[in-house]
Amino acid sequence: MHELLTKFERRAPAGSELPVLITPQAAGERLVDAWPRLSELIESNLACVGGVLLRGFEVPSVEAFRGFAAAFGHPLLSYEFGSTPRSDVGGGVYTSTEYPAHQSIPLHNEQAYTREWPMKIWFHCMTAAPEGGETPIADSRAIYRKMPEHILRRFEPGVRYVRNYGDFDVPWEKVFNTDRRDEVEAYCRRNDIRFEWDAEGGAAH
Repeated sequence: MHELLTKFERRAPAGSELPVLITPQAAGERLVDAWPRLSELIESNLACVGGVLLRGFEVPSVEAFRGFAAAFGHPLLSYEFGSTPRSDVGGGVYTSTEYPAHQSIPLHNEQAYTREWPMKIWFHCMTAAPEGGETPIADSRAIYRKMPEHILRRFEPGVRYVRNYGDFDVPWEKVFNTDRRDEVEAYCRRNDIRFEWDAEGGAAH
């Protein structure tokens, strides 16, 4: 019994409620079957705490994971205009960023640089890393409240994102899921994004 409790231990900084730990009612409970009793609990905790940790549920396939996520009513978005290399698993499900194991990704607001961002983000581990492999999360609202006033004032005029596609970033063909410049330009115009092509035709921003 001690091993079971250790497995489902919630790890968070002192004083933090994030994430709320939710475990199965019985061994072997499938996540998709638990949705009727979990949906309201998850929605209420997301609104006030910001995140939940579903641990110990059976998720036998990618389709089961997709079905659970889609059941909350928001369409699963495509990773269009992405910023890191990921593989499309299908139906709005993607791998995590495909960086080498020794690399880490700092905390960030998912797709904050786009005009349309996900209302919820779901993570699921199909194959656990032999070591490490953590996915830290934080409450951006709490971080904002702790930021010094002089830093907040620097962001009051707004933020401009500038991206150059080429050897040091994801190729533009993969970012926009097309190899046609006219489709890239149409996307940028629809989303009020300024763009230009470099002399070699390999970058847009």
